[in-house]
Amino acid sequence: DQVELIGDDKTSSFHPSQNCYPKTAGDVFMSSMESVSTTLEWALLYMCCFPEVQKKLQAEIDQMIGTTRSPLLIDRPRMTYMDAVTSELLRFSTITPM
Repeated sequence: DQVELIGDDKTSSFHPSQNCYPKTAGDVFMSSMESVSTTLEWALLYMCCFPEVQKKLQAEIDQMIGTTRSPLLIDRPRMTYMDAVTSELLRFSTITPM
């Protein structure tokens, strides 16, 4: 096991006896939260800058989903404009904080 090999190395800065696993899991979780929130910031910015895209996107949601429920992942194949907007958003934006 790699952890045991590193654990025996006195020159290594990794010391599993320090119980670093919860902190590492927290770091991974927080880094993913940052990228999600930054992507949502970009989405909001683009919808404000391109209201015609926002209207067309809302029209597709209303037509395919209706107004009584939220979109689900199973709706994605039918929502081609939403897929295109999402792809463009990810292409144009950066996940580093604004």
